[in-house]
Amino acid sequence: MDVETNTLNSNIRVSVSAFGRFAAYRTSAYLQSRNMLENLFTSYPYAIEDVSRDALWNIPYLKVIEALFGRYGPSALRQPVSLRLTRHFDNRVANALPRRTRSRNGNVFHGLASHCRSTLGRARELGYTTLVDSACPHPRSKVRWLEEEADLVGTKFEWSTEWVDTVQEECETADYILVPSHYSERSFAAEGFPPSKIVRVPLGVDLSEIGSSGEFRKADDIFRVLMVGSEPLRKGATYLLQAWRKLNLKRAELVIRCDVPASVKPLLEFPSVRYIPYCSRKTVINLYREASVFCFPSVDDGFGLVVLEAMAAGLPVVTTEHVGASELITEGEDGFVVPVRSPDRIAEKLLFLYENPEVVKTMGTQAGRTAEKYTWQTYGKTLVDAYRCRLRQQDI
Repeated sequence: MDVETNTLNSNIRVSVSAFGRFAAYRTSAYLQSRNMLENLFTSYPYAIEDVSRDALWNIPYLKVIEALFGRYGPSALRQPVSLRLTRHFDNRVANALPRRTRSRNGNVFHGLASHCRSTLGRARELGYTTLVDSACPHPRSKVRWLEEEADLVGTKFEWSTEWVDTVQEECETADYILVPSHYSERSFAAEGFPPSKIVRVPLGVDLSEIGSSGEFRKADDIFRVLMVGSEPLRKGATYLLQAWRKLNLKRAELVIRCDVPASVKPLLEFPSVRYIPYCSRKTVINLYREASVFCFPSVDDGFGLVVLEAMAAGLPVVTTEHVGASELITEGEDGFVVPVRSPDRIAEKLLFLYENPEVVKTMGTQAGRTAEKYTWQTYGKTLVDAYRCRLRQQDI
């Protein structure tokens, strides 16, 4: 790092605001290690590893309320309650920011989308360079795809106009929009945001958590395909289940660690399908280690961090062109990218891998090498470079 960079880094002070976790804690830990973290505003009720107590500001009861309501509250009220909690969090952070701003130069505010509308306005009043972090594509794009998906699988997609309007206003207010992929970038460009406003930084993976792809080997010779996800509509499990039924392979197993729409659950009733509706993070890591191939047929995903995690575990990946992490894949070398909603193409790629176990090993090794290029350390460095570049543009 040259003298100019050292000097500029010492002048950059970043305040991160995150109602949820996602990449925000990784970002904050990296900034702390570079003495650049001013604040981490969060709703989590505990200390954050590698973030000093002086930088941490939290409202612990909010996440507790959200978790309890999410588990025991009526499903129809979960989204309205979540929106009220995030709005309360945002207002509290907006009020706290002036008191916790120690420097008047080189300040950056980094807020997670849908959680920082009020704080963005306050940060701009205080002279911050502002950035809204959107892990997902533009919400209007997401709504279009998931409403269409709901019609196809015979269910409903519930969404809030307040959520869409909030993200739109945040993106209009912020100086920059942070996205993890070209796929997300295109969705914002389609809504009229200029390329100069969009900053693309691919997410990272914790290699120490996943383990090197060469550290472990499957204990059996079952051809095991793994899918890991959360949101039922968005992750596209329907198309993988359809492909799996069509293949009907011997000595093979499909492991689904993902919620699926109620209308699709009959597809789970197949002898070689193992369905895991919920499990711990430790169990997910073990599932990677037991698998032969990872399949992630998402309909709309700004990145899909599980793709990078699976690659780090040494698994070839089959995913769709609507997954941001597909941009990291070299076709035929460490994975395959298929069209969205294409069970026949998924089946074709899985059959090829099933019939060519040596190719699975070779591609898995290459997948591990690819993942090594995308660590959280790399993410943090690239993000800081982006801060620095934008601050230079504003003559700070």
